[in-house]
Amino acid sequence: MKKFTFLFILLLTNYAFSQLTPNKLAGSWVNYKVEMVDSTKNLNKLNYIKFDINWNKMGIYYDPIHKPSPYYSQSYFNYKLENNVLKTSHTSGYLVEYFSNDTLIIAEKIDGIAPNKRKRYYLMNEKFILAQKLKETKELKTLRATPDFTPKLNSYIGFDAHKLKILKENSANFYLAGDIIIYPKERSVKAIIKESTATEEDAFRVKFITKIINDSFKNWDLTNFENFEEIEIPFLVRVKTIDYARAAMIEYF
Repeated sequence: MKKFTFLFILLLTNYAFSQLTPNKLAGSWVNYKVEMVDSTKNLNKLNYIKFDINWNKMGIYYDPIHKPSPYYSQSYFNYKLENNVLKTSHTSGYLVEYFSNDTLIIAEKIDGIAPNKRKRYYLMNEKFILAQKLKETKELKTLRATPDFTPKLNSYIGFDAHKLKILKENSANFYLAGDIIIYPKERSVKAIIKESTATEEDAFRVKFITKIINDSFKNWDLTNFENFEEIEIPFLVRVKTIDYARAAMIEYF
């Protein structure tokens, strides 16, 4: 009986794969596990990865906070589905090892590259993640955002060249780490600094940076997050000199 059940499941799986089409794969898929194809090394410490797949193009993104922009179009590349392989070139692609409405497992397939040099990605449908997270957090007043469950930025919180002039005075290299607190109902944002290497001489620079963050409410898309009283998003700002020029870069999570 067990043998019959196993064969039946195997037949169903093979049938599902035989019916695999680009339309079924279409969607956004976020990683929850990464390992080498030969399973010798677990790579779960890798950061956020999202595969966007449509009927003939796919893109890979490593930024959980910014919504797709015109610049992202350069990240898309063509693929062709052949024998359950998303072929991105004549010698490479991604083998679909498992597919369901909410789960996708794909493995890098590259000619001449050994299994211990190729990655396998365990992915979950972004819409499914959103539905599950909303259900789990519906009673919460304060949300601690995670890479797979966070408001997105419609536009960058930027420190443009004109504004950066205040950071170029004298020499300064420091970082600020803390939380961006979004108050959806109050339509406001506040930067909370928890750790910093800034000196007293950098106080005006810190004030300048936190003001830009505090004025960023209009940058955020809070769709699906409106009912939380507070949303906490970890951030890190680095201010440093690069080839005699001052730069300020903000990172999340």
